[in-house]
Amino acid sequence: MIVIKHESEWCGGSINPKWKVPVSVLLAQSGLESGWGRQVKNNAYFGIKGKSASGETASFTTHEYENGHYVSKTQSFRAYHDYGESADDYGRFLSENKRYKLAFSFATEPNRFVHEIAKAGYATDPSYENKLIKVMSGYDLYEYD
Repeated sequence: MIVIKHESEWCGGSINPKWKVPVSVLLAQSGLESGWGRQVKNNAYFGIKGKSASGETASFTTHEYENGHYVSKTQSFRAYHDYGESADDYGRFLSENKRYKLAFSFATEPNRFVHEIAKAGYATDPSYENKLIKVMSGYDLYEYD
């Protein structure tokens, strides 16, 4: 849990106050999206497609859920210099994207926040919400909110 504690200290001090994203959600998503850092490429911890604020991208194979099946695809993701830059852009991405607006009504209720971003289409996996909540509960990430 050293990585979680280290990242939560950074996130708790910078992300939560600035972007209003629950730290437990941020940690669960970065862990789940990156295979707990083992599968992260170009510091794309949150699996956000497109260009980063600095315009950097990285292309790699990912698994998407389409028409009831998982498929492998090569796609472009936002690339960053480090975890901090990735986490900051994640907070900005959620808070400035209108489709996630309702989630911020539940910034103090991480499970509801997750429900709203999943419902808004953050990931194609139909089990995404349950997976995130399981991670948050299993690692007691709520203590960082």
